[in-house]
Amino acid sequence: MQPPAAFHSDHRGAPSTFHWDGHHGESVVEADADLVDSDADSGEPLSPTFSPPPPPVATNEGWRPRRWKKAVFIVIDALRYDFTLHDATKDPDTTPYYLNKLPVFDEMLRTRPDHSLRIQVRADPPTTTMQRIKGVTTGGLPTFIDAGSNFGGALITEDNIVWQAINAGRNVTFMGDDTWESLFPNTFNTSYPYPSLVVYDLHTVDNGVASHLYPALTEDTSSSWDVLIAHFLGVDHAGHRYGPEHPEMALKLTQMNDWIKRVFQEMDDDTIVFLMGDHGMDAKGDHGGDSENELNAGFFAYSKSRPLSDLPQDQRESLMTQIRERLKAIPLGSDAPLVELKGERTLPQIDFVPSFCLLTGLPVPFGNLGSLIPELFLHGATPHDALNELLHAAQLNARQIYHYIESYSAPTSRPFGGQHAATGDHRADHGRWGWPRTGLAGSASSEHAVDEDLLDAYIAYAHFTRAALIAARRMWARFDVPCIILGALGMLATTLLAAALCYRVGVVGPADTASETEMGPCATLHPREWRSLIRGGLLGGVVGWFQPVLFVLSLDSAPLLSSTPSTSPSFLESARSWYAHPASSPLSLVLGTTLLVMHGVSVASDSFTIYEEPATAFLLGTYALVQMGSALSPARARNRLARVQLLLMSFAFLVLNRVSQSITVCREEMHPFCTPTFFTGPWVPEADPTQSATEAVAPLSGAAAIPARFLIPCLAIAYLAFLGGLAATLHASDNLRGAARVQCFFALPLALVLSWLYWSLDTWESHRAFDLSAGQDATAWAADAAHARWIGLKRLTAAWGFPVAVLLPLVLWGSNSATTAFEIRASPTLSPSLSSATGKPAGQLVFHGIPNAIGAAMLLLMAVIVAIWTLVLPPMGTIMAVCGFLQMICLLEIHAAWRDLAPITHDARDAGTDPVSEPRGAPSGHRMFLHLVVLTLLAHRYFFATGHQATLSSIQWNAAFIGAEASGDVNMWLAPLLVGLNTFGAYVAFGGLGAVLLAVWKRPLAVTRRAERRMHGEALTALLGWAALIALHATAVVAFSGHFRRHLMVWRVWAPRFVFAALALVVAEGIAAAVALAALARTAVAYRSFLQLFANAGVILPYRPRRAAERPPLPSSSPSSSSSSSSSLSSSSLSSLSSERKQI
Repeated sequence: MQPPAAFHSDHRGAPSTFHWDGHHGESVVEADADLVDSDADSGEPLSPTFSPPPPPVATNEGWRPRRWKKAVFIVIDALRYDFTLHDATKDPDTTPYYLNKLPVFDEMLRTRPDHSLRIQVRADPPTTTMQRIKGVTTGGLPTFIDAGSNFGGALITEDNIVWQAINAGRNVTFMGDDTWESLFPNTFNTSYPYPSLVVYDLHTVDNGVASHLYPALTEDTSSSWDVLIAHFLGVDHAGHRYGPEHPEMALKLTQMNDWIKRVFQEMDDDTIVFLMGDHGMDAKGDHGGDSENELNAGFFAYSKSRPLSDLPQDQRESLMTQIRERLKAIPLGSDAPLVELKGERTLPQIDFVPSFCLLTGLPVPFGNLGSLIPELFLHGATPHDALNELLHAAQLNARQIYHYIESYSAPTSRPFGGQHAATGDHRADHGRWGWPRTGLAGSASSEHAVDEDLLDAYIAYAHFTRAALIAARRMWARFDVPCIILGALGMLATTLLAAALCYRVGVVGPADTASETEMGPCATLHPREWRSLIRGGLLGGVVGWFQPVLFVLSLDSAPLLSSTPSTSPSFLESARSWYAHPASSPLSLVLGTTLLVMHGVSVASDSFTIYEEPATAFLLGTYALVQMGSALSPARARNRLARVQLLLMSFAFLVLNRVSQSITVCREEMHPFCTPTFFTGPWVPEADPTQSATEAVAPLSGAAAIPARFLIPCLAIAYLAFLGGLAATLHASDNLRGAARVQCFFALPLALVLSWLYWSLDTWESHRAFDLSAGQDATAWAADAAHARWIGLKRLTAAWGFPVAVLLPLVLWGSNSATTAFEIRASPTLSPSLSSATGKPAGQLVFHGIPNAIGAAMLLLMAVIVAIWTLVLPPMGTIMAVCGFLQMICLLEIHAAWRDLAPITHDARDAGTDPVSEPRGAPSGHRMFLHLVVLTLLAHRYFFATGHQATLSSIQWNAAFIGAEASGDVNMWLAPLLVGLNTFGAYVAFGGLGAVLLAVWKRPLAVTRRAERRMHGEALTALLGWAALIALHATAVVAFSGHFRRHLMVWRVWAPRFVFAALALVVAEGIAAAVALAALARTAVAYRSFLQLFANAGVILPYRPRRAAERPPLPSSSPSSSSSSSSSLSSSSLSSLSSERKQI
């Protein structure tokens, strides 16, 4: 007799075919990885070709009878596999807090090995709770985009074990995480849901589950349910709140150990318990699917009376050793751990689904792709009987997967892989599926040969089910290549159009024509061209409405669609102008282009994408070094003051850039070459056990300890540096006046004090300092009382203090953003003839802050936004945000210094423009381009420096719960805003506002509409240029993500990078740009109101456009000269101004 299966592998090592040889013909199962990849972009349902043995059709076979009448399914959220291990040889003083805290598993395996089974299960990313609940109930695979639904789970529409149990008349009881209720609304017979989003609460959900679980297990009430689902959340919340390396994690795991032991004791004899973690956690306690520790979870099965296998232990272990070796030898063309991982038995997590169903007598869900767990199906007194039972279960498992594959492929009339196989009429071959159970026993010459044939048959089924899973994983990642190309080209064309517009505005000289100057930046487009843009925008909106698949394209391609022939000449003219006007600063153009290209092409490599954080710091450091070298050039010696300023600011920029590198978050792929220093925990196993709990803070993953007593003072020093840097900058330009003084000395300090108080209390809570405040010998009651007092103060600060910290600075800035002032001084040096009839001497009018009126107001708003940003950042993130703000000031001063060093390109008076609106030495467009590139790098840099990476697990979800620690009532509208501000605050604070600041910093505004519109034009051009640079980088990410769509690291590296780039683009071109435009309009109104005060007093003419010859000159000064100016007033004007001054 021939063996049931013969395997063949081609020279590439990928699975090619395996043939089922038997009495009645041949079935072919093909799984060619190359075939999958070759068809991957065709838009058809793709996967290897499968023609498995046909399903059994005998009516008496059906599903298996249930071996246990009742089942308890316990989910311990974030139960990482190594949490379940126990090593008695480890020293308790040096053992990590998450190890050796669950000895109940080892105790059961040691004392009752026939009744216990522990396996490492591998979750499919993204490893968020909602996706994993779907996986362990349906047996299906998640998609990457499903991660966005983690906090808003909708009804599961796929077939699942809950529905199968209900349809079979089983009573299903649930208790725990309310995510189950959102996925299975009105489904459970009895339900006790608890809110799951309050990560600061470690005990409410678990205590609630325990209060219902143990009464349900007693004999009096155990008959009221058939399937009991309990979902504990405390371990996951302890990980999010403190990380695994914390005493709270040890306490929570110890509590879980006691409760699990009690479950094993109180369960009845006809019940099986499945205990599993839905996912793991990384060193910070987060989970998204980026690292091994996030994917690997624990699984434990236990039966009190009936053994999991009827074989004696030695025979069971021998048989399982053969099965594992044969399973490992199956050539599946995948490096996924499907049998073992680092010596530990490892299986896909979804293998639980068919195993649970077949053991409890339920049909396997239709869309299941998991394979049964063989250790749970060796139900026989001899190896032969055990293999027969295992083979029967494997047949049912294969039949279900075959039906799913057949149904999935039916709409396209193609098998599950796009290639027909010669299968024959297997549906008529009823005996084919039955012979391994009924025919082999009588036809074999020896029992050993029968066992080998049975084992070969089981391996053939296992090969099929595993090949189906691998093929489905490939097929689930389907790409529409034409749409990818179209979207990338649309983004590129839109970006180039924006760049062309910026360049066109930039190369037009100041005040070429009066009409252009009056129209501002829009003057470079003919009205016909604007009509084309409008038509194209409408067309793009229609296309986006009717083509949802092209949504991204419709957002970014409206200008592209408007590129009619009427706009084509502008592109040609821009190209000719580039050659016609030689660069005034070629070094700036070369440096800016180099920095831009190096950052853009870095996403072409998975290694450079992983190390993007240090790459941005390197590029910014390169910029600073070049600026220092330029400042030392002899050609800059003619303006000593500006040269010294350029040198000092470049050096300070370099130092701050280096400081930002000292605090970092490491991706899993960066180990062991990266030491994380951003997220810190208070305990290290290697620390001196006699050290006080408040004495050491150790970064996770073994970084060097940072004294905790310095953390809070360092935070206070950062706040002082923030206020000091802001006040010094405003004072240097004489803008520390009026509203600026109120902000710098009242509103912002109050906001920062509230932020400092909250995060200090939060840090002390993490370090358990509250427990120690009651004294070393205090009772548990006194410690709890001390803890409650400090926690109450923290919650009060968040609930009432944070709204004040947000609203007060914003309202003050919105009501009065002027940073200018004036004073009237009596001057005895003036001629007595200027005295009035009353005999009072004439006064001298002194203006303050005129040279930087608009820039100072915008900088003040940036400071307000940074202060609000720090409310949702942990201490290390706040320190980095302050560092970024100071670095932004350095960039502004460098930009102003280059303006002073630039040659005089035209004479303002001869050009007919306002002397106050055209400062000496306006910077070249190439210099602005360079600094916009640097500004873009700064935004990216402080995305990373504030504790983020382009990974799902780096999202700081704790920000969503600020202010909700007490009530647990998370506002589902406010929470995303808090997380968004925490994640993308750098783009809002330093991006749009920074671009406008570069255009208006130390650029005074005269009293004409024309000058105001020209300044607005320059600011809008800078904003458009910055948005184009952000879009260009996003385009590069899109292009390379599409190009590497079949790369091994696409889901770990490029897919999350694409998500974060797309979100940053939305923030940059939406929120940041809107904030910048609104701020620019508000500051202009405030400055205009300030000038109107003098117009009402008759000091200057009303604010309206006039010819230059008709305007009375205003005292003015360039940015490099004195910041105040004066003029003489009569006593009547003086009294009028005094009365007006009281009103502002």
